[in-house]
Amino acid sequence: MKKLWLFIVSILIVLLSMPVSFAAGNVIESPNVRIVIDGTQVTFSNTPVTVNERVMLPLREILTKLGVKDDPEHILWNDADKSVTIYKDQTKIILKVGQSNAFINDQEIRLDAAPVNYNSRVFIPVRFVSQSLGKKVVWDGATFTVFVREESEFNRTKEVLDKISAAMQPICRFKFGMETRMIIAAKEAVISGEGETDLGKQILHTKMRFNLLGKETITETVLAQNTVFSKVMPAENWQKKSISKEQFEKLLNGQLIIKGRVDTLAAGLVLQEGDSFGDLKLKGDLFIDDLFNQATASVGILGIDFSKMNLELAVDRNTYLLKTAAVTAEANAKSASGSQKITETIRCTYSEYNGDFSVPLPEDIKQ
Repeated sequence: MKKLWLFIVSILIVLLSMPVSFAAGNVIESPNVRIVIDGTQVTFSNTPVTVNERVMLPLREILTKLGVKDDPEHILWNDADKSVTIYKDQTKIILKVGQSNAFINDQEIRLDAAPVNYNSRVFIPVRFVSQSLGKKVVWDGATFTVFVREESEFNRTKEVLDKISAAMQPICRFKFGMETRMIIAAKEAVISGEGETDLGKQILHTKMRFNLLGKETITETVLAQNTVFSKVMPAENWQKKSISKEQFEKLLNGQLIIKGRVDTLAAGLVLQEGDSFGDLKLKGDLFIDDLFNQATASVGILGIDFSKMNLELAVDRNTYLLKTAAVTAEANAKSASGSQKITETIRCTYSEYNGDFSVPLPEDIKQ
């Protein structure tokens, strides 16, 4: 029971996914590369490949997903010279397999990587063709995700996110609540709790309730002084683990979803109409690794491979302060005993920004 509890709690504070690649000549199969177009993760019949560190996707599939009509008038393939001519609105693009020169409206452009024929399929560079069609492209190297967004919608969402970021900048203290529902091997675990953060004093305190098969475990954690203090009730003594300054700051700032990644969020989130409470809503398929942070080797987790993750934010329309963040995810978790499929939903609420409260260290920790 204790090991299972550690396993599940660790999933809330971990994302340990490494890219897996298979090379064939200068073409590298990259199954861990994800593609998100206008807030929705899309898949392809063939594994994405990279050439000269540029992501390539199947020609006809990526074009149609970018809004090009799938007919000879808009996608014209010339088998004789292995070239394709693409028409969309007022744009004409010419690409040729093995050639680093491309043409946009008859203007020659030099490519970083030429289109390739791989496994009897033609792959073309996603960044070049997307940008040629007026799209905004953002690469998130932390999660190996290519985000493609309409330029105007990207700018509209980014404007809102910049306001959120500015509103959150002076925040030193806030409270938060969290509920997680997780299904592992057909068993449901429910984790709920609350906490307080004081960024000025660099203290984070949480109290969590873990319930599996009707059995409840209560944990308390304090993050302070580059140390994680934790105990499982009703124990009185704290377990102490020292961590690096970098790990400490990452855990302390993990609640600040907006911080340091406005472009990624603007490319992956879609601004939606607010609800009856007047909140702004932003929603999209995003892989936010630091909502899960890092697990320790002692927990037994070797890695988590997230196949799907969706983020939804609710923001106060007047103050632009974050009110809720909700994540839904599907993953395979690897442990020493094997791999297990996980489905998970997390909902966090935020309140009392810069409120009149303190997050003191417990007396036994001070000692």
